[in-house]
Amino acid sequence: MGFATIGYPTRHHKRRKLPDHQNCPVYYHNNNKNVRTKRNKRITTIKLISNTDDTSILVQSNRRPRKKITFQDLPCEIIQRIFIMTNDTTCMPLLNKFFFDCLRPSYYLIRQILIERYLFNPKKYGIERCLQDDGYLVNPEIFDNTLFAGYFLTHISSLPVPIDLFAPRSLVPYLHDENIPDDFVFDISRLGKGEFDLPMYFYHNFDVYCNNPSILQTLSKYFTISNIPLILENFLDWSLSYGTHYGCSTIVEVLICVASFLNSRNISINSQHLMVIALHRLYNYNMSDPLNHWRKLFNSSNDEKINNYKEEFIQQIINLFYGIKNENGTKLLSGNEIWRILVDLSNMKLIGVFTKYGVYPEISMIGAT
Repeated sequence: MGFATIGYPTRHHKRRKLPDHQNCPVYYHNNNKNVRTKRNKRITTIKLISNTDDTSILVQSNRRPRKKITFQDLPCEIIQRIFIMTNDTTCMPLLNKFFFDCLRPSYYLIRQILIERYLFNPKKYGIERCLQDDGYLVNPEIFDNTLFAGYFLTHISSLPVPIDLFAPRSLVPYLHDENIPDDFVFDISRLGKGEFDLPMYFYHNFDVYCNNPSILQTLSKYFTISNIPLILENFLDWSLSYGTHYGCSTIVEVLICVASFLNSRNISINSQHLMVIALHRLYNYNMSDPLNHWRKLFNSSNDEKINNYKEEFIQQIINLFYGIKNENGTKLLSGNEIWRILVDLSNMKLIGVFTKYGVYPEISMIGAT
């Protein structure tokens, strides 16, 4: 009868032409073992080799790995670091779903890219002695990218590295190449904080002021803000036309911060154009749905309250920019352009807001009316 051997057939198969299990030699040796695995269904030989000192045993296998290692086998942190170092934000996330999920925009990823691309350590270039503080140089090209500019301005006080000043644009190519000529070192040594005018980004992107009303005070450490009245006029024009989602309270808060900044610099508004913009936008602005527009801006559905809010807004502008601290305020508000608008509106309550501050039209204007 005999004994059945594990792994061998017990009967002779004519078609398979396999030998009987009794005729198959089976060797049991101390250094060789027959092991059957379910995965590949083949016998894999494992050799046990003893070291010379006979204190440990080293296992060797002739099995080869079935799967090749690819980028997708790397941890997500390494993939993100490669993405940051390549400075390529368009191709890599579109390779496949794995890269798209791994490189999905996040605060951590945006911050790391910002530090790698737009912040430069002066010690790396040997120019730290030329700077006033032990801080980093900022690439002004950051304001060419709306995403990174918004993140930088929102978290400027909480960045992991201190900011010293913004580098001149002529220096940026050398910072990327990590090779600064000697003549640029002399220029850097003469730089002080606030030597450059405010970038054009702040003359057209007014969401920055609504998100951070005191941003001008922060930027004054790094830039000279030479044309604040233009910023103020553009902001007022934009906010009354397109800034309804922020609300009137946020707009007034920005105006208060700008007025405080002007007073700290002893700068006065020397034009009636700011008031002209406010009157035009509040009373003469042509829009498709004015009623819904003012309801969103002043957060009220009562028409009488909306008119009162408009008058209070005009009064706020007079107090902030044409009040006591502006010696020419009364004279500017008596200009013909302002009173021509008031006469055309025939709004006695609005005219009363101006006369309350001792503002009256010029004699030539009275004769014309």
